[in-house]
Amino acid sequence: GLPGTATTVNLLRLDPFNPSTTAYLRVDNIFYKNTAYRTAGSWSAILTLAAADSLYDMQLTIAKPNLIYVLYLLNATDRLQVAHSHDGGTTWTTVALNNTGASGNLVVGQYNFQKVWVGFQVAGPDGNQRSTDGGHTFSDIGSSIGESVGHVMPYTGNSAETTLYISDT
Repeated sequence: GLPGTATTVNLLRLDPFNPSTTAYLRVDNIFYKNTAYRTAGSWSAILTLAAADSLYDMQLTIAKPNLIYVLYLLNATDRLQVAHSHDGGTTWTTVALNNTGASGNLVVGQYNFQKVWVGFQVAGPDGNQRSTDGGHTFSDIGSSIGESVGHVMPYTGNSAETTLYISDT
């Protein structure tokens, strides 16, 4: 179950393939999953980070079932990390981004799960990195949209996901 002493509870996400049964939730530095949240099912921890780490975002995609992406700052290295799971949170792969001291947001392709963007803000210039291999490697795309990255809006005509919509936060 969920801890009763939580200080931060957010990033509630419903599974796009099972929205009436499966939900994900951040409580402090732990991500939980519940496969029967509407009928008082139990919450199980699927990703636990150190207390000093900072969780920024969690995204799911309609392009592939059981795929979860998480963006966080690993305090020990002062680098943003992208973790992803292809099995609903049982196992995770983590990639360190090439930046330091950042906060950011994560965007995942809704037609093509291989496309992942991270917008981040650092003490100096903002940045944007992109992955075209599902979050295994990232490259700087030279844009300075920073952490105000909004989301990719799937619509007819953007199925190649070449248009990135940005919301100024």
